[in-house]
Amino acid sequence: MPVDPLTPRTLRSPKDAAIAASSFGLRDDATLKRPPSAHGEPPLSQTPAPSDPRAAVLQITARRDYAVGRALEKGDMLAMMATELAVPGWAARHAKGPFARYVVNLPAEKVAAAPLTGLAYRAAMRFSKRHAAWPHIWAARRTAKLSIPKLKRQKPNIVFGIDTGAIELFEAFDRERPRPRLVLEQCVAPRRTQLEMVEHLSPFFSDEEKRARIAYIEAHRVREEAEWRLADIIVVPSAYVAEEIEKAGADPAKIRLVPYGYTPDVNIAAARKKDHTLPLRGLFVGLVDHRKGVQDLAVAAAPFKDQIAFDVYGKLAVQQHDLDEWGKTLRLHGPRPFEQIKAAYAQADFLVLPSYLEGSAMVVYEAMAYGLPCVVTRETGSIITDGENGFIVDAGDPNGLKKVFETILADPARLDAMSEKAAAAAGEVSDTNYSERLIAAILS
Repeated sequence: MPVDPLTPRTLRSPKDAAIAASSFGLRDDATLKRPPSAHGEPPLSQTPAPSDPRAAVLQITARRDYAVGRALEKGDMLAMMATELAVPGWAARHAKGPFARYVVNLPAEKVAAAPLTGLAYRAAMRFSKRHAAWPHIWAARRTAKLSIPKLKRQKPNIVFGIDTGAIELFEAFDRERPRPRLVLEQCVAPRRTQLEMVEHLSPFFSDEEKRARIAYIEAHRVREEAEWRLADIIVVPSAYVAEEIEKAGADPAKIRLVPYGYTPDVNIAAARKKDHTLPLRGLFVGLVDHRKGVQDLAVAAAPFKDQIAFDVYGKLAVQQHDLDEWGKTLRLHGPRPFEQIKAAYAQADFLVLPSYLEGSAMVVYEAMAYGLPCVVTRETGSIITDGENGFIVDAGDPNGLKKVFETILADPARLDAMSEKAAAAAGEVSDTNYSERLIAAILS
């Protein structure tokens, strides 16, 4: 009998994860409630905003610490959030290592989890080939199948999903009467744009890797574009994503711009660097690979070795020969705890992120909140204004980066005014007011 490529039956590890989970009493119909102390509708895309909004959310993984669920709960709109792997807030102190990021700070009765699916998904990700699409799609389908009945019982009039993980959810609720408003968050540039990026960066990939990347993206493109057609509202984090999904065929009338935000937990005014003496400190934070443009930064940094020290933090995701070459001009620190990253923000003079593709890079919000002017590309999806609180260069243009570094070195004192403007802009779209901005977009 042929094996469905979108199931983990060909792997031992997901099965082992499921057996292990069962031994701890985990089930895919689990809830996050604390154990007892002893033990005739409008046409598609015209579903009106409800007067008494009641939202159901489905998401895979803990992206942005379940920010959508938290925002809707803050606005008294959340009926239920479903996900695959989640740790209830009351058990947070027991969450160790990689499980710490799955702590859900929401009322337990409003969270539905499928931990067996979540553990199997992570095992599949670990043991499957790089750029394999099936673990993501299997997890999305399985979580939707388990969660949709629970979400329907809440009788939501708003249904919220995340790109490439929402099509099953939307198809199920599109048949409901009355039909709820379907809201999609498009977190990243569309897959058609990603295919263009792979072609642009293909000199850095082997033929096998290029084929694998294209197959992975194409599998998600089909799901993504089907979600656009069913959605009433498409929430995007940046003007860049809005422009790209419109070019890829999304209806512009559905698009709502809701930037992310970041609220620091320290006194930024006290933490901010006060002087800009040579050598300056440039900072990169993120996955260290070609998509992030680290190869361009390495080239651009070479003439300034004695004037600017470039610190690079993040997982090293390229071949050793690339790291050896980039290490000649950049200080590669590898991944570090976020406390160390916050210290790096406080000590740096500016951030640089010459990325080829993002949605809206969180590191830019974080750096701006710390008062760092940012050197970015359009593709970072940032809120940087060129020449005001940072600089915008073309992706894939090391010479453009060099010119910016020359501009900074010609007048380092200019960074003071840019720092104030960066912090002010970050404050306008903080994590604190994200809930208000998201809800306004959903109900518009």
